[in-house]
Amino acid sequence: MLIALIITLLTGFFNGVLVMATRLPSFIITLGSLFIFRGLAVAIPRLMTNRTQLGGFEDYDSGGWAAAFATKIELGGARFDIAIIWWIVIAAIATVVLLKTHIGNWTFGTGGDANAARNVGVPVAKLKIALFMVTALAAFTVALIQATQLNSADSPAWHPQGVRGHHRSGGRRNPPDRWLRVGARAGVRRTDLRHGAAGHHHHRR
Repeated sequence: MLIALIITLLTGFFNGVLVMATRLPSFIITLGSLFIFRGLAVAIPRLMTNRTQLGGFEDYDSGGWAAAFATKIELGGARFDIAIIWWIVIAAIATVVLLKTHIGNWTFGTGGDANAARNVGVPVAKLKIALFMVTALAAFTVALIQATQLNSADSPAWHPQGVRGHHRSGGRRNPPDRWLRVGARAGVRRTDLRHGAAGHHHHRR
């Protein structure tokens, strides 16, 4: 886990440095990182075990470190994942940092106008790199919770191009993909209607 955490933070740092150095959109940089690490996540297990499924994680029932991420808690007679507690704690910390500290003021200022924030002394570059590292840490936390809850991991299961595919189980089409297509068609239709209305108005004139 410690090695994965270090790699995560280094990846966030690397992404932040690339964004600040190249001025490319962060989406392009992070998407490239996604494909790189997804390829490694597929290639390395196949080379070592000839498969992409990894199992045998530490049993969280034994009270190991995974117990902090995968146990169940009792609330009002019902059982919930401990991930709910993690969400509450992280959300509370983020709220305090953003609303009660100068780092939060720097973050809002940089998001509003980076040049203005830089002119008043905000270390914009360092702040953005740190935010990339925090975002990577958040992704690490979610992945850790899911892996410990399932006690396994399968890298091809999280395909970033799911908009073109189907779920492996049952061959059913992914519902979000369907709504993406519906939204795209509606947007094209709306654009066509606007152009048609504009052309009709111009013809009347």
